[in-house]
Amino acid sequence: MISRGPEGRVVAPTSGPHQDHEVPHAGAPLDVTREETSFPPTPVLPAPRPSSRTLIPGMPLLARIGRFTVLAGLGEGGMGIVYSAYDDQLDRKVAVKVLRGDTMRRDPQARERLLREAQAMARLSHPNIVTVHEVGSQDGEIFIAMEFVRGHSLGSWLQLAPRGWREVVPAMIQAGRGLAAAHAAGLIHRDFKPANVLVATEGVVKVLDFGLARAVDSPSPEALAPLRAAASTSLDTALTRTGTVLGTPAYMAPEQHLGEPATEKSDQFAYCVSLYEALYGQSPFDTSSLLALTHSVTQGQVRDPPASAAVPAALLQIIHRGLSLDPGRRFASMNDVLAALERTLERRRTPWFVVAGVAALIGAAGFSAASLRPVEDPCGAAHGELVGLWDKPTIAATRAGLLATRVSFAEDTWTRVRPRLDAYAQGLVAMRVDACRALEERRSSMRLFDMRTACLDQRHASLSAFVAILQRADSDVVGNAAAAAATLPAIAACGDTRALAQAVAAPDDPAMALRVARIRSTLAEAQAHESAGQSAQGLALVRALDLDGVDDGPVLAEAALRRGSLLSEAGQHQAAETELADGLRLALASDHAVMAASIATRRDFVRAARLQRARDVQGDAPITEGLLARIEAYDAGPELRGDHFNNLGIASAILGQQQLANQHFEASIAARTAALGADHPQVVFALGNLGLNLLLFDDTVAAASKLESAFQAAEASLGPNHPHLALLAINLGAARLALEQFGAASQAFDRALAIQTALLGDDAHDLHYVLANIGDLAVDQRRCADANTHYRRALTLLGQDEQHPTDPAALQPLVGLAKAASCAGDFVTARAQFERALALAEATLGRGELRLAVILDGLGDMYLKSGQLLPAMASYQRGLAIRQAQLAVDSPRLGESYRRIGELHRRQGRLKEAAAALAQAQALQEAGVLADSVAAAAIRLRLGELALDSRQPAQAREHFERARAIYTAHSDPDTLVLALARFGLARAISAEASAVTPEARALADQALATLQARGPAYAPEARMIRAWPGPRSK
Repeated sequence: MISRGPEGRVVAPTSGPHQDHEVPHAGAPLDVTREETSFPPTPVLPAPRPSSRTLIPGMPLLARIGRFTVLAGLGEGGMGIVYSAYDDQLDRKVAVKVLRGDTMRRDPQARERLLREAQAMARLSHPNIVTVHEVGSQDGEIFIAMEFVRGHSLGSWLQLAPRGWREVVPAMIQAGRGLAAAHAAGLIHRDFKPANVLVATEGVVKVLDFGLARAVDSPSPEALAPLRAAASTSLDTALTRTGTVLGTPAYMAPEQHLGEPATEKSDQFAYCVSLYEALYGQSPFDTSSLLALTHSVTQGQVRDPPASAAVPAALLQIIHRGLSLDPGRRFASMNDVLAALERTLERRRTPWFVVAGVAALIGAAGFSAASLRPVEDPCGAAHGELVGLWDKPTIAATRAGLLATRVSFAEDTWTRVRPRLDAYAQGLVAMRVDACRALEERRSSMRLFDMRTACLDQRHASLSAFVAILQRADSDVVGNAAAAAATLPAIAACGDTRALAQAVAAPDDPAMALRVARIRSTLAEAQAHESAGQSAQGLALVRALDLDGVDDGPVLAEAALRRGSLLSEAGQHQAAETELADGLRLALASDHAVMAASIATRRDFVRAARLQRARDVQGDAPITEGLLARIEAYDAGPELRGDHFNNLGIASAILGQQQLANQHFEASIAARTAALGADHPQVVFALGNLGLNLLLFDDTVAAASKLESAFQAAEASLGPNHPHLALLAINLGAARLALEQFGAASQAFDRALAIQTALLGDDAHDLHYVLANIGDLAVDQRRCADANTHYRRALTLLGQDEQHPTDPAALQPLVGLAKAASCAGDFVTARAQFERALALAEATLGRGELRLAVILDGLGDMYLKSGQLLPAMASYQRGLAIRQAQLAVDSPRLGESYRRIGELHRRQGRLKEAAAALAQAQALQEAGVLADSVAAAAIRLRLGELALDSRQPAQAREHFERARAIYTAHSDPDTLVLALARFGLARAISAEASAVTPEARALADQALATLQARGPAYAPEARMIRAWPGPRSK
């Protein structure tokens, strides 16, 4: 009789003096229900005896099956009978499986399944899969002759003696290799479980029973239906009837329970169920009933392991990933599972290799040397990390994911992403090997090795998550991919032994350590989404985290950092600041120095760049600098210091401290370049910030140069279609526009519009900024109707009502509409639009915000153009008051107000007051590096007119010559301002000579020709030149 082993497992009878256990390895599953389930055990069938029954119905006793002589019965299941037999021709013992006599009557498809099993196994040749020798038929019945294996089923092997995880994991790795080999051959097992795994007496582990296997690319031949609970169904009995789910319920993946086809990921799920059972002695799910099982599996309710289990948390983390409810969140392949398991063994076994040698390991595990991977290099397994993570199939799938978006620049993006990910993946492997070597050579403690491994596991998760995002890319991902690839968490930090040695260790409790590891894995995935421009997806992941009962300060701080950063990216800046403040408190309380510095710098960025709370950032700078000083020697230190300088630069720029802002941005560029390399996106961002700061403070020449450099660097680093490139193009266009370089400005704006349209579509909200700038260009070129069109489209994309705007982003297009109306001579409409803009600015920004001064300047210009001098002066004076309250007394930006006030005094005939105001403007503008700026040239034009009015032609000539030189050096050759400088110089020369000289006449004619070429919009100035004494061009 077949006897029972522990927990009711089937043990085959002995045969002969050697007491070899012959496992019924090829039959239908004989594994019965575990004792803890509520189902009655499946009855154990007697082994067939030649003296009491025939082998195949109608055959004589002691018969042959094909060329095989039957020796004994091994067992039988619901479908077939298994015998040990002798192969006379090849002199070997085999196992033969045939159909039961009544099987065909009960199940017409049994013959087909047996043939499929034979075909599936015949396709495989692997040391961890039972080999099929022959398929034949006798008396119309199918039989399979296969390799005879002496040993136990995996379930029985686990019960014969206590098995520590160091024994269990190598055995399961062997079984996993067999399963992986089946997948590589295009087969899905669909019924993997301990009963279908053999542990041979010599230690080799083999997978068997492919009766339910099918090709990966072939549909299942059976109709599938969701599993229904039935009292007669055993959890450990394979379901094979037509119209039902195929597999064994206790090991089936959620998708199988729901009636969906099985995939390789379903086999992976079954494997991880088996691994959990092997390690912890219980199922990971509620098996009290089939209904309870189905519910717990389909809801992803995995049991906590026994508190007494001495199993590394890393193994439980691997199992949990393999048991993910969503197949997409499981490992990419069985090879990926095995690589993770091997890393766990590697990190724990290395000291054993060094101390006891290979023989000690083999002796303890009970495996032959042939069954284990060669161990001449105990750190060599690290090279398997990239299997399923960044190997040829994964790389091909990633490229395909990007190209599938049909975004025009997807291929270009791939050429930039691929090298970065190649380097990252190789760096990951190299750091794994280094960590292993350090431990092997006793240069590292086990604690430090574990911390390095945990750090690398997080980097592995980051790369895996990012690759998965690329494989499911959309246009946003394509646009952000190059920068995201460059900003993956640094591998080098996992080699920073000083920082790791000071870090807070993982919780001692294995269950809590697992929760922490899973939280960090989710945070890594959320960060990948954030970098790829998918803040909503990242925020959803972080919000779904279950942090109840987690008493680990460092990981809670890390969660707060990621949540705060994602909230800011989603536009919820105040909530982000609150989260980051809480995270900073947690990091400080847990003495997590690097995290505290990281959160502090991120919070400063939100407060400065998003909330405009510049003084808070400057006030807290000593605290942030103190945190950075603690980690100065760590790998993360220089990069975070670069972030800090960038934040201080933004804060200083907001407060009008131009020179200080420039110094901070230059320091940020230097720190980031040293830490990350000159071509890193973070360097590009800081360079762009420096250019923008120069632009804001009217150093337009330097701004254009820096922004051009930033644009070229970004194009080389990020690709020609990255979203940040569009922002740089807009700022570069604004700098060109300020320099009166209309052609270059137009090219920059058109480039930005093309990039954003390709990424976002024609009607995207974010197009409003570039459209408003294109409107500004049109106004400056006196294309009033075109400007009005662009401004209105910008407002429409913002979703703002022109009459009742509420979004401060509407200020630029709203002011633009006012300027367009003034341009067209519609001063009533212009005044109404300016007043709406002022009301919106006051309501959303406050009455003292600097942007109100810009709006007041425009309103005053409109009044001046319409001849309303008193309201113009009131607007200019109010703008000056705002600037004086917000800016330093020597800020060149005060010159904007003084220039306007001086020109208005001149037109009123108040020459003394005009001279005082313009002198102040000139002193502020020319005191520093802005002496040669176009803003200085604009002041010189007014000073020249004032000098002519004051009958000081020599001074007028000096001013006009200076203005002409600046405009000639920096502006287009056909601009209005250059024409006015030439005409002013002509008048000054004539006044000085008391006659119209040839030089003066040539200058006036040149100015008139320029204006005539510009078209009718410049007719007023052209008429003024014609009216000047002397011959005129026609």
